[in-house]
Amino acid sequence: MSRPSKTRGRSSFGPLGIPGPPTLGKLGNELSVADHLTNDFHASTGADRPLSFHLGDIIYNFGESQYYYDQFYEPFRNYAAPIFAVPGNHDSFMIPNTAAAGAPLTIFSRNFCATSPGVTREAGSPHRTAMTQPGVYFTLDAPFVRIIGLCSNALEDPGLISSQKNQKTKWPGVSDDQLTS
Repeated sequence: MSRPSKTRGRSSFGPLGIPGPPTLGKLGNELSVADHLTNDFHASTGADRPLSFHLGDIIYNFGESQYYYDQFYEPFRNYAAPIFAVPGNHDSFMIPNTAAAGAPLTIFSRNFCATSPGVTREAGSPHRTAMTQPGVYFTLDAPFVRIIGLCSNALEDPGLISSQKNQKTKWPGVSDDQLTS
């Protein structure tokens, strides 16, 4: 379980590391993490309330729209604060022949990078609305802390944040955008 970490002063954040269940049999583990984070939020007040930052792999297996409700919206239905997130490899890997509308980063963006809060088709209810973070990678300045969220852009070894110019033939589709922004 991830517990909020406090910095000097009054900032508190609760990082979530890969709570998405790799199988439906492990969904109870995710629900437990979400419930503990929710309880921590409701048991604290003011600036001591944790800011939640999801470190990726929100949806197993590959960011499909039909799993957002069970693996994200339902577990965090009672967490009454924003949840910032960066996509992990499971949230950005493209299964061959996936239509552009079903691309994992398109779905991630609809749910975390919306232009305004609203109920997405994945949410299924008004308990949680879409987040309005600026993109799939970003910098978040908060009191006493700067959080840099990066997307690994690749399924497994190595996770990339650039085209790695010396290896253009191996990863030609990965741009330098995260490095130059």
